[in-house]
Amino acid sequence: ELYYNTGRESSQERMDALTSDDDSTILQTEGALTAKGQLSIPESKRLTVRLGTLWRSIFFVLLALDVPHDSRKGFPMNYYTAPMEGLTDRIWRQVHQKWFGAAGAPARYYAPFLSPPENRILIKKKMAELEDAGNAGVPVVPQVLAKDGELAGWFIGEVRKLGCTEVNLNFGCPSGTVTAKGKGAGMLRDPAKLEAFLDEFFSRTEGPVSVKTRLGVTSPEEFEAILDLYDRYPICELTIHPRVMKQLYRGEADRAAFAKYLPHCQMPVCYNGDITTPAQ
Repeated sequence: ELYYNTGRESSQERMDALTSDDDSTILQTEGALTAKGQLSIPESKRLTVRLGTLWRSIFFVLLALDVPHDSRKGFPMNYYTAPMEGLTDRIWRQVHQKWFGAAGAPARYYAPFLSPPENRILIKKKMAELEDAGNAGVPVVPQVLAKDGELAGWFIGEVRKLGCTEVNLNFGCPSGTVTAKGKGAGMLRDPAKLEAFLDEFFSRTEGPVSVKTRLGVTSPEEFEAILDLYDRYPICELTIHPRVMKQLYRGEADRAAFAKYLPHCQMPVCYNGDITTPAQ
């Protein structure tokens, strides 16, 4: 359970929290997050890790299925940390990798999304999040929100200059502020526009590109046509969150729909959504 601590407690108070024997403990189980007390991040922002009944938030992980589609049983799983804007930045990734980067830890970290600037002027602060120097030992996959295939292709070229190998296209974000601009899951509204984007994009970029997607906008049945499009392109991995855009994060993830379409995926598949226990 993670949340931001915006208070201004003294260094001694933070030390007391670290050394106290209260219930602020998360136990490690098969690679789950383990911590006690607080992790101090300099000045403007500090990340606190605590177990308690008062503060509750969700740490999302992606469950990857990097195995042949016809013989999945018995294969080990890869766990990925999903991007959470304002939380899983390079400081968080460095701390998590240092203290929890043992066997069973996430196979990769997805960085919070970036949008290509239309004026093609890169913001140094945002790009610094992806530089090798700030992510030593941490396998990072940048996530890109875009609706212009040519612009996205240019931007990913710039991202790769920083040392990144795989890049992830986000067609899954259901936020109204994102979809209103035709980005994220808003790209799924018009399969013809999605196809035009993918045509333009893949004609201008090389190297591994993965995709994050929802099942559709209003109905899971929309995914049949969407998946048919994805199968035509060299997508290195497809992350499926089996909800539709209109659901946001309400209701339950449609695992029946995920199981229905999984055999038709021509690329490795990663499952995302409502993973809350080791058994799941």
